[in-house]
Amino acid sequence: MTVEQAINLSDFYQLMAIAMRCPTKELAEGLLDGSFADDMAACMEGLGVSADVADEAYDTLCAAVLADASQAEELFHLLRVEYTRLFLIPKKEKIYIYESRFCYPKDADPRQYSMFVSPCALHAEQCYKEAGVRVRKDLQEVPDHMATELEYISYLYRKMAETITMENKTEQVLWKVRIETFWQKHLNKWYDAFLAEIQEKTESETYKALATLGGMRFDVPGSGR
Repeated sequence: MTVEQAINLSDFYQLMAIAMRCPTKELAEGLLDGSFADDMAACMEGLGVSADVADEAYDTLCAAVLADASQAEELFHLLRVEYTRLFLIPKKEKIYIYESRFCYPKDADPRQYSMFVSPCALHAEQCYKEAGVRVRKDLQEVPDHMATELEYISYLYRKMAETITMENKTEQVLWKVRIETFWQKHLNKWYDAFLAEIQEKTESETYKALATLGGMRFDVPGSGR
């Protein structure tokens, strides 16, 4: 992996983390003015995707946004309503946005999977602490929220870029292992399936396009090319 690849993977997953958080006015504005799509296309080109494919992804996302709304305030409201409908209505959410709930074993004790005490959430938090990361308390989120996991993998790729720049082989191995372990223990179990459910269940063209882009796994050989 090169420095450029690590930085662009970090940026790619940071953008996806922003997209999977409760929508903000800044996100709506960035989607509507094309800056979010531009950043995503830049990541794709930096990861070796052809300019034609990156441009197509840019156009697709921009067209999806405009199909939903023409004003930032309107888009913000629409995304908030859809985010709530998909993820937040207790017992009526269409998709679980927490890994422990999404991957909930049918025969498991429900008490093991409540909020912060699920083994999955506890392991994710342990990974964060070992890498020197603390979950932001102001977010009031469980550690296995999709956006939190994506922010963490983004952080790991950024640290990988730093160690490559410093030519520190020992540190490179450490961060590489952390990346591979977190994918294996967490994101590989639900990332693709979660995005597929968004594409299937959302009523928003914007969320459908974001889920499609997120599924272009540029850290997997042959994906998204």
